[in-house]
Amino acid sequence: MLKKFSVKNFKNFREEITIDFSDIGDYDFNTSLIKNSLLNNVLIYGKNAVGKSNLGLALFDITIHVVDKINLASSDYSNYINADNPNEPATFSYTFQFAEQVIEYTYQKLDKDTMYSECLTIDGTNIFDYNFQYENNSPIVQSNPELATLNWEFKDHSLSILKYIANNSNLSQESPIRLLINFISSMIWLSSPGPQATKIIGLLSKTSPVTTKLIEENRVPEFQTFLNQNGVPDKLVVKTDVTGEKAIYIDYKKPVKFIDAFSSGTASLTAIFYLSLYFEDASFVFIDEFDANYHFEVAENIVKLLQNKNFQSVLTSHNTNLMSNNIMRPDCYLILMKEGLTPFFRATERELREGHNLEKLYQSGEFENDR
Repeated sequence: MLKKFSVKNFKNFREEITIDFSDIGDYDFNTSLIKNSLLNNVLIYGKNAVGKSNLGLALFDITIHVVDKINLASSDYSNYINADNPNEPATFSYTFQFAEQVIEYTYQKLDKDTMYSECLTIDGTNIFDYNFQYENNSPIVQSNPELATLNWEFKDHSLSILKYIANNSNLSQESPIRLLINFISSMIWLSSPGPQATKIIGLLSKTSPVTTKLIEENRVPEFQTFLNQNGVPDKLVVKTDVTGEKAIYIDYKKPVKFIDAFSSGTASLTAIFYLSLYFEDASFVFIDEFDANYHFEVAENIVKLLQNKNFQSVLTSHNTNLMSNNIMRPDCYLILMKEGLTPFFRATERELREGHNLEKLYQSGEFENDR
């Protein structure tokens, strides 16, 4: 699991900003939101342009150079380095926890494809520390017999050391490096689901049209139930269109092709359902502005859909209706401000209890006057 993440000098984050999944409050309700003493479900709030979307991009930067997964948001990584400090690299630091093992992975980049430095530590032992600015510098890999036979002579200088190790070592499934690679390979990011919901990072090696996958896997009845439960009353049928291809139709007297008729809200639900087909394989899910097109009741349903799963999830939102101890708890709600990222229970001197109305407190300016 991801224990902590920090980023500095990336996009609008000139100073270091940290999200700490181990910062847990003393609450005895909604305990399923905590797993292995780490936050398993997080909801982030913040004003417009404060960097909620950029935080998600920063978190998933690791997938770009370590694993070969899709990145349909590549253009979102433009203006990579903070414009007020353009001569310094961006720094990304991850702390992962697998059972009792702690892995720290830190790297720097000049842009999304250009490594500057890279360092890996396992349980306090340095495995490698490499500076890409020195072309003739060979990585020093220490204290790990699984890596002793690696041949660095033919390594592409621009290639991530971690990726080279993953692709050229016979690592056991219990190896902490293998656990790390598997976790990174299973991270998935989705941005602002809607009619043009094509922005996905991670987990998948390729994508297929949503409706095609639903038809091929016989998921249309399940999809219809999901829509009906979230306020979309359509009855769906599979028919062959004029091109001879199977397609999903809304079962009116005159059937209408589903993708030609859905609203922004229905399109958003479709994207979420498509994502849910991969939940079993996911390790970490980030959905940016997940509820931009939802009624608040539907938004609550989606939050609960992500709970009690075997992956960590982070959502961003402006919907204060979701600020409720009936849904989550004060350590799972975070506020992103220019000064940093703060959980509700640390953003006030008040002792937050289960009976408190978090939404009213937020709207009154209780949490650092962030409204």
